Amino acid sequence: MPVDFAELKILGLVTLAMLLGALIGFERGSAGKPAGLRTHILVASASAFLVGITDVIVIHSSRRVTGRE
Repeated sequence: MPVDFAELKILGLVTLAMLLGALIGFERGSAGKPAGLRTHILVASASAFLVGITDVIVIHSSRRVTGRE
C-alpha cells in the first residue's frame, strides 16, 4: 500500500493541534476554569482533522473536474 503524503500531513497537523490544545487546556484546567484539558484536545484535533479532510476533498474534486486524475 503506497504512502499518501496528504494522509501524513493530516496526521501531523492533528497531532500538533492535539498538543497545542492540551497546552491551552492544561493552563485553563490549572486555573480552575471549565472546559479544560480533554475538551480543548477534542476541539483542536477535530478542527484540524476537518480542515485537513476538506483540503483533500477540494484537491481531489478539482482534479476530477479538470480531468487530471
